[in-house]
This record gives sequence, C-alpha cells and structure tokens, in this order.
Amino acid sequence: MHTTTNRKQPGTTEARASSRVATAIAILLLLSSVARGQILLELDLSEPDQAKRWRPTHDVGELERRFDGLHVPVTGPDPYLRGPVVDLPGGIPLWLHLEVEPDRSGSVQIFWWGVGQHPTEERSVRVPVRRGEVNRRRVSIPALGEGTALRFDPPSTAKACRLKRIAFERRLVHPEPEWEVPALRPARSGDQAVVSGAIAGSLDRAGLSLEVEEQLIAVLAGPLPIVWMDDDETLHEVDTKAGRTIVRNRADANVVDQDWRDDRGTAWHLRRILTAGPIAGSLALSWELTANQDRELL
Repeated sequence: MHTTTNRKQPGTTEARASSRVATAIAILLLLSSVARGQILLELDLSEPDQAKRWRPTHDVGELERRFDGLHVPVTGPDPYLRGPVVDLPGGIPLWLHLEVEPDRSGSVQIFWWGVGQHPTEERSVRVPVRRGEVNRRRVSIPALGEGTALRFDPPSTAKACRLKRIAFERRLVHPEPEWEVPALRPARSGDQAVVSGAIAGSLDRAGLSLEVEEQLIAVLAGPLPIVWMDDDETLHEVDTKAGRTIVRNRADANVVDQDWRDDRGTAWHLRRILTAGPIAGSLALSWELTANQDRELL
C-alpha cells in the first residue's frame, strides 16, 4: 500500500510491515516543508567572477562559462569539480537551492566541509535530476559556517552537465506539532471494508486501520495537522477536528471528504480514497489537499 499527498515539493519517508502470512505492506508518506526564508548566499554560474571559482578535479574536462551557466563536460565515471570556499553564518539551518541541466537523468551531489574536514557522504546531499531540462531543486541541509568548501558531482552517466545556480537560504525551523495518538480499532467487517487478498482496510474520519486475517496490524491516523505561514512568517493551524466530514464506504472503495475554514477564511478540502491495490494483498490510499487561496504549507 502506498499513500501520496498533493502538498508542495514532497520529501519521502517509508515504513514496512509484514504479517505472519508473509503479506508485505509498504507505507510511503510524501511530506513537504515549505517556508519562506532569506537568501544568504547566491552563486550564479553564468557570471564570470563566479564561474572562474570552480576547477575541474576528476573525470571532468575543461569548464566553459556560457550565458546560461557553467558547462561541465564529463569524461569518466567519477566526475566532480571543486568550488569556492564560502562564508555562511553559523548556527542557521539552511535550504540549498540548485539549478542544473544534465544530458542524462540520474543524481547530482553537493559536498560541503569546513576547515580541517574532508568531503564525506555525511557532509553531502544527493538530488535526483532529469535529463534535458533545467532542474530547480530545494533541499534541507544543516547549518554550515565560515570557511565552507564546496564540491559538485554531476551524474556519473552524463556526458555533459550545465551548472546554473547554487544558493543558500535561511531555513525556518518550527516546533513539531503535538501529534494525537490514534486509538486502535479493528477494520470494519462486511461490505464497508476494502478487502484485497488477506488484507482488509477501513477508512473513516479518524484514519485508517488494517487487518490481516482479522488481526489488527497497523493504524494510520487521520488528517495530519495542517499548518501554513503568512507573509509575516506567522503560523496558522487549521482546526481539522471541526468542519464537515462525509464518509462513503463501499466494498470497492472508502472515500472520506473533509472541509474546513481557517482563521483567515481560507477554505480547505481534503479527499482520501482507499481502494484495492494493483496486486492481490495490497491497498492504495491517495490524499488530495486543496485550498481556495495560495498558501505556503509547513
């Protein structure tokens, strides 16, 4: 079983559970954290002063600055180039912005390290990219500081890659919401549960419960807290316990529609649908969250 949500810029977390009858369930939650911050440092590789600060180091040919970025020819299976040493304010969590255009899909990697340190996997982040298009990515990284060295690794399968922009943005960190512990309850019996092989799933306002051979194995809580931030960086939480809920449960699908209004009058709608999965013994849970105004979600 997998779950998806339409919130911005998703990140992923995966959990797996298996029953004694060897039925495996994979739960995939795509979450996002979108917040406005301050750009602390920007490297525009179309600018001559920025482009000349990068040096080919390994399996990379001669670099060429162009109007749309730094052209990086890849000559071997382990390409990377050294960048400048930059100064960033310490103790501030960061967003890393990256704009890159490779000729092959894969992943790029950014390394950072301080004085007396070396590039390691722990001091890096990998970012998936698609070929033939400008990939604009934003990923969270820890606080850095003064004297931070940079390294860029293009996709190892690429023949060429264009590095356009690297920027560092202040990342706002907010307290984690207080998560309500869901009450354990069995899946509904009869035609109100969605059954696939040995698995029975039940979806309602409170959340989702799963049974295997009539034994409760997992509970997924109902709508997670919805928090958004306004232009003044004030947080607003949607009261998901209030509002209207419509539950339509059939043997082939459980559908839950919920509507709320927040303290600024924004209308929110959440639809969750539980159906049998594409293979026997699997379930599919989809989430769609919409609002009638532009909102930046946390």
